[in-house]
Amino acid sequence: MSNLHETVRERCADAIAHRCRKGNCRLVTDDLPRGQTTIVDVDRYLPELPVGEKKPDFFVFVTRDGTCAVVVEMKDGRASAADAEQLQAGASQVDRLLHDLQEMAPLPLLVHKSISAIEVRALSRRRVRFRGRRFGIQTCRCGDRLSRQL
Repeated sequence: MSNLHETVRERCADAIAHRCRKGNCRLVTDDLPRGQTTIVDVDRYLPELPVGEKKPDFFVFVTRDGTCAVVVEMKDGRASAADAEQLQAGASQVDRLLHDLQEMAPLPLLVHKSISAIEVRALSRRRVRFRGRRFGIQTCRCGDRLSRQL
């Protein structure tokens, strides 16, 4: 297990999850190597955030061809461009959690059951800031494999 995974497991001990699932929406992670993947349930990691404070559903840390911090927002119903706010909040939370680890690329990922073409276009224009750089938001459907997004 790499230093990243040890650090995440230590700092988020009570929030480690084995899968990404919220309601009827699931992101498949079974095909990713366990020793190279750590999943954090953000509701358990940050249970005391003030009401109205934005947060995503999961962080998935993957060390495969580099280090990737996937910020996952899951929408059991209809997704919209406004969900980018939760992804931005998640990128900021990852930066605070792992401020001492330099090499890391974020992957903001909106997992949805449905999304309109207008919202897809609006999301394609949105960016998530992370450590001075801007990253596009990717989308996938509930039930898709995370490995296809990496």
